[in-house]
Amino acid sequence: MFIAKYFITIFIWSMVYVILSQYLLFDMFILIYIAGVLIISLFFMFLLHTQKEKLRHSLSDIFDKSWYDYNYSEQEASIFEYKFYQFIQSNITITKSIQKEKEQIHSLITDISHQIKTPLSNIILYADLLQEEYNDERINNISSEGEKLKFLFDAMIKMSRCESGLILENLQRKENYIKELLTNAVSSIYKDAEQKNLDIQIDCNSNIKAFFDMKWTTEAISNILDNAVKYSSVGSNIEITVNDYNLYIEIEITDHGIGIEEHEQQNIWRRFYRSDSVKELQGVGIGLYLTSNIILNQKGYLKVKSKLGEGSTFSVFLSKLKSDECISSPI
Repeated sequence: MFIAKYFITIFIWSMVYVILSQYLLFDMFILIYIAGVLIISLFFMFLLHTQKEKLRHSLSDIFDKSWYDYNYSEQEASIFEYKFYQFIQSNITITKSIQKEKEQIHSLITDISHQIKTPLSNIILYADLLQEEYNDERINNISSEGEKLKFLFDAMIKMSRCESGLILENLQRKENYIKELLTNAVSSIYKDAEQKNLDIQIDCNSNIKAFFDMKWTTEAISNILDNAVKYSSVGSNIEITVNDYNLYIEIEITDHGIGIEEHEQQNIWRRFYRSDSVKELQGVGIGLYLTSNIILNQKGYLKVKSKLGEGSTFSVFLSKLKSDECISSPI
């Protein structure tokens, strides 16, 4: 359509030239004709550049998710541009609808969980009291299954928060000490580690800081440590080493457990993914999925190195910069 308008304009100007050339000096008017063609070409080049810029800004709005509110009409824009705007508006509607459904699902799961948690906690409490008095294996099974059910509900709530974007909305990045983060994370799994006689060794300078949300980053590190405890051999070690780079702090968590096969290492961050070799152990496959979301949404990233039968090393990189600018890998 744009090119057609250009050629029609040139054609009209050529017709004007043919008619007027009969009445004006030929040598003089051919210069006017050439000048007119140049002016028309420059004008259409300017219009093309303007439309390209408008389209580029529109694409930037889409990828940045900062939807613009300008209302196009078919008289003000080309058909393509108008259709493009309709596409954007359609995506806005779909995005809002999906977000609303996610919030409703999260609200429903939270309500159900809170309604069940109290009676479930009471069942576990009474089962523990009965176990102390009667020491019956059947009572112990009730308590154990109750704990599993409680774990599943907690996992479901965390996943719901992640899916609905509540974790991202509540992240508050500020400068915190890494040592405090590790202390909080280790305390959450210390009891389980003690039961397996695991030795947790921490090598971290107490003055090292990074920018992260303390609550949710503790959750992320705890998920990695929980897996390290779960899949480690009885009596083995778990080493936590902190490396200070120019732009990042690296938290390296090494266990000497069962390890991860190479073809599975890219899949462990997926929601609900569990290796066939660990299906018999407790878990639902959302711990590392949550960890990935929490770290990536704080301008950090993760790496994993593992060898089957020898153990795994998970590396968590946290930014030392307060700004949200993209920064390159330290290694």
